[in-house]
Amino acid sequence: MERVITVTLHKDTAGNYSLSIHPLTVIVSVIDEENANVNVRWVLNEDPTNPGFPNARKLTATFAQVPSPFTITSSGESLPAAENYTTPASGSGAEVATAPVQEAAVGSRENDIALYKYNVVVETNDNKTLTLDPDVKVRRRKITRDTILGH
Repeated sequence: MERVITVTLHKDTAGNYSLSIHPLTVIVSVIDEENANVNVRWVLNEDPTNPGFPNARKLTATFAQVPSPFTITSSGESLPAAENYTTPASGSGAEVATAPVQEAAVGSRENDIALYKYNVVVETNDNKTLTLDPDVKVRRRKITRDTILGH
């Protein structure tokens, strides 16, 4: 299962930018209800009616807490200072995905959860930088479609 996070760039007629993100906190698990791996994909969107469209250039999701839920390491390998996922500089519709959630991302008991804070940075074509700080919630228990829909 792939959890999709949509980041949308907004711009008003005065040239002011803002970002929205959905969902603000994404819930993931090591496996889903069908015993498949779970990963995250960020999609950068922009309303085509924004003044000066296209304005979005690039999105970067950065985990300062490493290992992140998606960090794949080899024995003896040192961890990076941060883990970054960056879209190509292609604007609206650009996307980037993680590796599957790793076993070590959450405790071993069935009801264990862990929160990971990360930053989303969107760069615009006129060199503005906008930042959000959402969360990834990792559960040991499997996630289901109902979990995602909040039922």
